[in-house]
Formats: sequence, C-alpha cells, structure tokens
Amino acid sequence: MPDNKDYCLKLTQILSAIAEVNVGQAISSERFANAESLGVKCISHCITAQYLCRGTRLGALRAEFVDPASINVVIRAAVESVLTFYYLFVAGASDEELDFRHDAWILADLLLRQKFTPFSQEGALKLEDEKKQIGRLQEKLRANPVLGTLSVDQKKDVLCGRRWKFVGWVKIGKDMGLDKNHAETFYKYLCSHAHSGYLSVLQVQQARSAADQQVLVEGSVGILIIAMAHMIRLYSKVFPRCASALRELPDAEAIVKMWVTIGAGTNEPAAPRTHC
Repeated sequence: MPDNKDYCLKLTQILSAIAEVNVGQAISSERFANAESLGVKCISHCITAQYLCRGTRLGALRAEFVDPASINVVIRAAVESVLTFYYLFVAGASDEELDFRHDAWILADLLLRQKFTPFSQEGALKLEDEKKQIGRLQEKLRANPVLGTLSVDQKKDVLCGRRWKFVGWVKIGKDMGLDKNHAETFYKYLCSHAHSGYLSVLQVQQARSAADQQVLVEGSVGILIIAMAHMIRLYSKVFPRCASALRELPDAEAIVKMWVTIGAGTNEPAAPRTHC
C-alpha cells in the first residue's frame, strides 16, 4: 500500500507530465501564459518540499536534520499557488470576471514595485516602462463591467493596487472544495511557520530526534498531496490538452479523485502534530 510520500511523488510526476504537454505550444493570451507559469511555480514548490523531507545536510557544519519549519513554509507557498490558480483562472463566473481578477492581480504587484528603490539604471528604466503598463491595466479595469459591481472603496483599492481579491485564502479554499479542517486548520498551521509563530518555535524545542522531525511533517505532506491533486484537476480545466494527457496516464484520474475527495473531508490524513 503506497504511503503519503509515495503519493506525493506520484502526483508530482502526474502534474509535471501534464504540464509538459504545454511546452512549445502557442499560448493564446497573457492570462493563459501566466496560468502556465503559476503551474510551474507550484511544481517547483512541490519538488522542493519533497527534497527537504529527505533531510538537510551541510558537511562543513556537521549538520544533519529534518527542517519542518522550512518544509511547511514551502508547502504553504505551494498551497497558495493552487488557491491563486483557482481564483484567477477557474473560479470566475465569466471571462470578463477572470480577466478582471487577472488584471487586478498584475496591477497590484506592478504598483508595489513602483515603490522600490532601483539600484541600477536598468532597474530605473524598467520601472519607468512599467508605468505605461500600469496605465493600460487601469484603463482596462475601468472598461471592465465587473468594476461597476464593486463599492466605491473597493474600486479605489483595485485601481490603486491595494487589493486584487476581496475574499481570504480560507474562503477560496472552501470554494475550491476543501473541507473546514483543511481550509482553516491546516492553513493556519502552515502560516504559523511562515510567520515565525510560537507553534513553529515550540516544535523546534520539542522535535529533537530525526524521527520526531519526520512525524511533524506527515500532516503537512498530506495537505501538499491534496493541493497537488487539486492543481492537476484545475490545470486540466484550463488547458484541454493537459486533460487529454491526464486521461492517458495509468490510474492518474483515480488517484487525483481520491485525494480531492480526502481534501473534501473523507478519509483525512493525520492532522498536524506537536509533542507535549
């Protein structure tokens, strides 16, 4: 019977295989190009998390250990990649709504980068050039009828780059199909590690042995598997040729369905653990 690490590797292989189908293919729009790149970002996080699960070694310091905190930070990044993919490229009610979300997402970070101090002439020219792109995005957003459905304050937030979404990650996770435990409990657990919460420090204190450290990552690996299963499902919705590739992989659809079902609250993997 495969264990979680086996499933983690298998789903990474499936996600990589269907994403590979897009390589060399013409992409019809910037939105689809960014969807593809976000998928690659997610794959990178998944591979890195599994690599870290093998243990961190640095001979010069005679250091050898499993690092649950870093693993959880990377898994959180993978999960947020999936949630972002769902929100930007799948969850909208219309193409206009998807375009609006995508444009607001880009605008927010371009405006953020305008606040950065350039350290080279090339950087300064890049920021100057992006001002033109920012203007085009703002005009495009103003012309999108979705803007008219927002409140005055929400419109300002979008056009000024303060917000590109008006729902939290937990709500997006639930809408995507995660049950309350996975959308709330697991996500908050991962955030504690990313934000250096007390829980992350407590686990450093309590998990001294390699065996204890491995136990701490078991639940996190479970949520990574669920996130990958959703990413495969979502990627196949956005890119039809990837859906065809998925159907051709032995047992792939059954494995994806099983873990999506687990994420919905059936046959859950072990919850995150601490040692007392």
